[in-house]
Amino acid sequence: MSTEARDGPGPEVFVLKIKTGDLRYTDLPPAHRVVGDQVVSNGRVFDSKNRTIGRAESIGTVTRRRPYLLLLTVVFTLRGGQIDAQGVAPFETTKPIALPVLGGTGRFLEVVRGRVELSGGRRDGSGRAVFTLVRG
Repeated sequence: MSTEARDGPGPEVFVLKIKTGDLRYTDLPPAHRVVGDQVVSNGRVFDSKNRTIGRAESIGTVTRRRPYLLLLTVVFTLRGGQIDAQGVAPFETTKPIALPVLGGTGRFLEVVRGRVELSGGRRDGSGRAVFTLVRG
């Protein structure tokens, strides 16, 4: 899908593919998911024709045990700008995670609200991001 900005009413919806590159887990004592543990990752972002169009960087900090919750921040750096999203998400889930879009830069600067739905977590590191953005 194109990430070209468009004018007019209604939300802008587009889907991007993600392939995780580096993934690191910082495990504070005592071992295994205590408040403050972190998961940091980065990866490439692709359009519907499998062309690399940017990067995704994320950091998740464990904020709660049982159920394990993360404060998750994801920054998508695409051609012409960035889209920033942040929210609370389960540590391990097979369901998509919806995060609010907090803002953007460049051609995404006027995005004042929206969401991104992240899914994936496959063994090969692949996933996808479905953006619904409202310009204001």
